[in-house]
Amino acid sequence: MIVETSIPLIDFAPFLSNDQASQQRLAAEIFRACHEVGFIYLTNHGIPQPSIERAFEQSRRFFNLPLAKKQEIAWSSEASNRGYVGIERERLDENQPGDLKEAFNVGKEISPAEAEVRGAALVQNRWPEEEPEFQAAISEFFEVCATGAARVFRAFA
Repeated sequence: MIVETSIPLIDFAPFLSNDQASQQRLAAEIFRACHEVGFIYLTNHGIPQPSIERAFEQSRRFFNLPLAKKQEIAWSSEASNRGYVGIERERLDENQPGDLKEAFNVGKEISPAEAEVRGAALVQNRWPEEEPEFQAAISEFFEVCATGAARVFRAFA
């Protein structure tokens, strides 16, 4: 038997307000949707559209660079997981072919001194030197997404 279920579309705007009753209603709606369907699609999440557009535009520019340029900042091990990830570089099952995708992984920015102190626990992001707008756009996008994720986590709490 096939059961058709659509992904619930949830307006997150009430959670961005200071109205506790609205926040509680929204949290209950999210809880219900996650338990009944397993996924939600948030609108009005607070991530600025211009930041999303800049990240996509700069990503297009980066992924159109020659492979040799992208490989210069490829991650060298799964432990580092920062920088360019080439096609078939990652896979869930080592007995299967690699994923047919490219990626660029970033994390929280840290200083060289902090990276040295923390060792493998935190590594620095790797950026293409000839694309400063890429670093600016992706760093900004990472920060606004981290802030947005924290808001969503509060709705789940």
